[in-house]
Amino acid sequence: MSTYSEQVRIVSYVNSASGSLSLLGSLTIIYVLMNSKSRLDTCHRRLVFGMSLADVISSSIFALCLVPRPTQLACSIQGFLLHIGVSTTPMYNASLCIYYVASVFFEKNEVWIRKKLEPFLHLIPILLNLCAAIFLVTSGTINEAGPVCWVASKPLDCLEDPNVECERGIKAAQYRYIFIGYQTFINFFVIVVSMIMLCCKVAKQERKMSETNVVGRFSDTTTMEDDEEMPSGQIRMSVTADAYRNPTRTRSQKRKVVKQASVYVAAYFLPFLFPSVHYIYKSFAGRRSFALWITMSFFLPLQGLFNAMVFLRPRIAALRQKHEDVSSLKLFLATIKVIDLDKSKSRKNNVSWQLEANSF
Repeated sequence: MSTYSEQVRIVSYVNSASGSLSLLGSLTIIYVLMNSKSRLDTCHRRLVFGMSLADVISSSIFALCLVPRPTQLACSIQGFLLHIGVSTTPMYNASLCIYYVASVFFEKNEVWIRKKLEPFLHLIPILLNLCAAIFLVTSGTINEAGPVCWVASKPLDCLEDPNVECERGIKAAQYRYIFIGYQTFINFFVIVVSMIMLCCKVAKQERKMSETNVVGRFSDTTTMEDDEEMPSGQIRMSVTADAYRNPTRTRSQKRKVVKQASVYVAAYFLPFLFPSVHYIYKSFAGRRSFALWITMSFFLPLQGLFNAMVFLRPRIAALRQKHEDVSSLKLFLATIKVIDLDKSKSRKNNVSWQLEANSF
């Protein structure tokens, strides 16, 4: 059986690897957003940018967790930044779901969302977790928690061992439930309710279409694919003559919206599923499971990587429809604007034409 120090070293390597992948994913999202024509013109894009920026903070802490923390001040700074990043990122996931509900369920336009709703979608995640991080630092609850500094007692697990006296963080377990556990539950509740509302809206629209054969149509813009071809990044409903000619247009577009929201939900659940299982097991068993600790350490820092996969998915799918014979790597590079598939294809066709001409 490995000692605690050996377990911490193994977990630190896992955290560092996962954090590096997550950091790469979030930086990719930011790079794509800032190098597109639309940049941050829409609420959707600004929410994704804020979520990615928060994840950059936490992913950087995980990636650098092998760097020694010589003083309590260094530990407090690390825990302060880590709590802001880890807690703000999933709250932005919930903000995105609220945005989808406002756009699809309540059919609010981009102007209304920007003026009435968007400020709260940014301010609540940022201010709430900033205040929480300040309180945790000033209350002495940020301490060594294995590979990183976070909400913990000092010495670690002194609350579970009656033979060890706690120096700091006597209320660490209580604050962990208040500032991490309850917040995770609230995010879970908001996301699940949002998904139910979206699915009900789509089901209701489809029943109407099947009964009347009259449908509203989406404009050429959709929330989840608001790139250069779709600069407004909003959803608008109107009944036109096109509704009679193309009754499947609205259904397919709304399914895409719900599908994109669903994968953002999955990107939220995966990183926080195993940490929840780990802490529930520790609460009931009174001890830490090394297997669950390793699993938690691998998945918790991966939020940015999962978000990048979700963010790039519709763009890669759209490119694959145009370039079916192109490899996945080239599609990814084209999505992040490293290569231009149309120019590459044009050069390839030009070379082929020259070869054919020379053969005569």
